[in-house]
Amino acid sequence: MIAALAALLLLFWLAARVAAQEKGDAGWIDRTCCGHDDCFRYDPGALQRRDGGLVFPFRGKEYEVAWSRVRPSRDGFYWACFVPNDDPYAQPYGADSTSSEPWFLLCAFRPGEQS
Repeated sequence: MIAALAALLLLFWLAARVAAQEKGDAGWIDRTCCGHDDCFRYDPGALQRRDGGLVFPFRGKEYEVAWSRVRPSRDGFYWACFVPNDDPYAQPYGADSTSSEPWFLLCAFRPGEQS
């Protein structure tokens, strides 16, 4: 009985580790932006760099975020976190429920040193 319970706990632990690795273990984002389920890791080649900032592709559209809003990443990867534009949590940050855009880029991260 104890061995079966231990095996079950090990199975749950392994499943949780695999789920975390799929998102690149973005749990640190929960404390700095929003839920890590809203965030997506990007390869550098997938991004465009413009004078004004970085452009993140998401669901067939491009979302530009100003360099001043791109924060250093704690794990050395590029990340962007999107929430629905009508999310009340995001409205103080500039989301607009009347916008034709369905998504709002709430926060973005780039490799770099922490300030």
